[in-house]
Amino acid sequence: MRGAGGDDLTLLRSFEPVVRYTEGELFFPTCVQAYVAQCSLWAGADGRAGGEGRAESLLVPAGALTLDGLCDVAHTSRRDRPLHLRFVQEPLDRASYRQWRRADRPRLRAQGRDRRADRGGDAVRREDDLGTAARRHGDRDD
Repeated sequence: MRGAGGDDLTLLRSFEPVVRYTEGELFFPTCVQAYVAQCSLWAGADGRAGGEGRAESLLVPAGALTLDGLCDVAHTSRRDRPLHLRFVQEPLDRASYRQWRRADRPRLRAQGRDRRADRGGDAVRREDDLGTAARRHGDRDD
């Protein structure tokens, strides 16, 4: 076992996680215990054929759930219905949603990789469409 010297610190620094966020990021790491405490626990619909199954049902209301309670419910619940946490209890109404959208906060500026790749894909598809149109036009002249 090494002493508390510089070697340990060097080792720790070489494997420490590096976390970077994009300006405007809305989702950050959070304390699991505090998150679960604000969630309600629900049993999902059982998904039986013909629509005769049970609908979602509230198992534990928001503010009453703990990590131990979550584990207890998970171990004692039947496996025929999926369990899920719900952090947001009620959807925003239209006015609240607009207010949230207009809030002064940093916005994500960079476009996603998929979006840029899709634009390139669109260009390729347009070229294919032009090639097909040219061949069809050439066939008509014969």
